[in-house]
Amino acid sequence: MIEFKDVHFQYGSLLVLDGVSFHVNRGSTKVIMGPSGTGKSTLLKLMLGLLKPDAGQVIVDGVDVGQAKRSEMNDVRRKIGMVFQDGALFDSLTVGENVGYSFLERGGMPIDEVEAKVREFLAQVGLDPGILDQLPDQLSIGMQRRVAIARALAACNPEIMLYDEPTTGLDPVTLETITDIIVELQEKMHMTSVVVTHQIPDALKVGSSFLILAGGKVVFDGSAEALAKCTIPMVMSFLEPFKKTLRASFTSLHSELGN
Repeated sequence: MIEFKDVHFQYGSLLVLDGVSFHVNRGSTKVIMGPSGTGKSTLLKLMLGLLKPDAGQVIVDGVDVGQAKRSEMNDVRRKIGMVFQDGALFDSLTVGENVGYSFLERGGMPIDEVEAKVREFLAQVGLDPGILDQLPDQLSIGMQRRVAIARALAACNPEIMLYDEPTTGLDPVTLETITDIIVELQEKMHMTSVVVTHQIPDALKVGSSFLILAGGKVVFDGSAEALAKCTIPMVMSFLEPFKKTLRASFTSLHSELGN
């Protein structure tokens, strides 16, 4: 569904990506990790076509987004939902207006139908429709993240969901709720997902495969099993605080497969 082929990218004189190659299978969840400033969010912007690679190819559902015409790029973006770290909700609009924004912008749908659609999408992320008339700053951070996911779903009924640090700053209970939603969307709607995070436990819960960036390069790309056994020094150092969680996750996976 998504493929990077020897992608190079830099901001001015700062080299961010240096020959990055990987792929994301249709219907799977790729988790992207690595130290701060290694280009994780840049990868998402390249997938969206907001940035173009200096060299190499970024292919989304068969379209080379670096070479795509505007009409082709618009078609690609209609397949992609994006959830930003801070939610990026419109502060001056109510929850209902935020989630229903794409319907209202396109026009042609009666307001009662828009509201019914908004209620459906809020329910899909476990939110009470009673918050329809509230403003984002009246909600907790966790509720804002769920509204952001509902808005992404409503905007284009996406085949691909991109999440940029979706659990940062959340309490443990809310964090669990968000990761449950990501897993549920992938399983029930067969979405292709890319999740950027530095939270290793969250990564292990939602990921089908894992990518670690460092120094502008891919230093690891593989399964949870391969990650647990990885002996690359940089990867071992990055994962050291979470080794017990990683081993427990791997043991649990084998137990489930055995049953």
